[in-house]
Amino acid sequence: MRVEEWPQNTSGPPPAQLSLFRGTIWPDDQGEEVRLRGTRKVDGIEYAAPEKMSGLTRAADRTTTALLKSVGTGPLRYGRWIPFFGDGTQAEVTGRCFDAACLDRNGNRSLHLAFTFLGPLLAASELRPGTKDEGLGMPPLIHRTLGIVRSAGLLESELLCLLDSAFGEDAVLRALHAYPLVHYVVGVNNLRQILTRKCIEQPASQWTQEKRPAPWLDKAAYCAFTYRADTWERNETVVAIRYTEKGELLEKFTFVLTNLDPKSVNADRRRLGTSCYEATIWALYRHKQGMENFQKPALSDLGLHHPPSGRFGINQVFYSLAAIAFNLAAAISHAALPKDERGMRLWRIRRTLFYIPGLVTTHARQARIRLATSMPEHRQKLWMECYSKVNRM
Repeated sequence: MRVEEWPQNTSGPPPAQLSLFRGTIWPDDQGEEVRLRGTRKVDGIEYAAPEKMSGLTRAADRTTTALLKSVGTGPLRYGRWIPFFGDGTQAEVTGRCFDAACLDRNGNRSLHLAFTFLGPLLAASELRPGTKDEGLGMPPLIHRTLGIVRSAGLLESELLCLLDSAFGEDAVLRALHAYPLVHYVVGVNNLRQILTRKCIEQPASQWTQEKRPAPWLDKAAYCAFTYRADTWERNETVVAIRYTEKGELLEKFTFVLTNLDPKSVNADRRRLGTSCYEATIWALYRHKQGMENFQKPALSDLGLHHPPSGRFGINQVFYSLAAIAFNLAAAISHAALPKDERGMRLWRIRRTLFYIPGLVTTHARQARIRLATSMPEHRQKLWMECYSKVNRM
């Protein structure tokens, strides 16, 4: 195959239509294929082959299941719960050759990456074209994550699903209702006006004052009631917080949905030292902020903020392989490293365990690299301890 600019003496499209065929293959007069140089014209989204993606998905799920069995539940737990966190982020792109990129809420062209975490492990992820509804895309990841949980032998009754207000939709709630043993706390600020009116209608006896509000709050109070929106299939328990920030006069309201009852959080109330059932629900929900920190190493250390290719199918494969790589590193960090080194990020694992010190010299247009013949004793000890644990996993 030859690669050249469009020849003037070949049969094919006229020069006026040249831009439509750049980056494509066209036969010349001798039957040899000629690939045209130039920018690629984006006519539609090029998805990866379904059978290839399903194979990658199965491989990622098997890897996650094996790591969950090897790591155990210790690194996953928050108190007596195994937190199950779901979220999404925008993977920004530069240029207009990305076939699946769309303008996001910030005015940038991006793809959408959705994922769920079980503790520090990335349970399920999916790269989608831009501007996709986060709530509609979460149910498949919930079902996939619960499949991994069952395969790993974890108890569904110990799962605590934490989702922010982008997922307080009927489709997500229906997916959670399909697993009656799973507990959840989901933000629901998309119904703020209706729920605010419901809160105002509650008598004063229904409100519990917070005796120790957060430093940035002047005062806070909690209330719980039952509500069912038109699109919901059942009644939901709404736990509201009414608060006034320091220096502000107006009260604000924020809401979450939960299927946790007062009896089921008694142990958490004693552990967290909260004043009431509603305060305990909000304390559990705030753990979502800590879970959000697990996605940062995946995005920054593996370079997932920006997709590498203009073709969506290539990016799908890239992000699937990155999920497997991230879980392997997370398992090493939380289960194989010594106790003092637990939670080490991927870039530190590379620098501490795999980097070999060397000296680069340039002389007479030649570059030479002199590598160290041995590692410092403390790094050798760390490597051997980590390697022996990985061998047993």
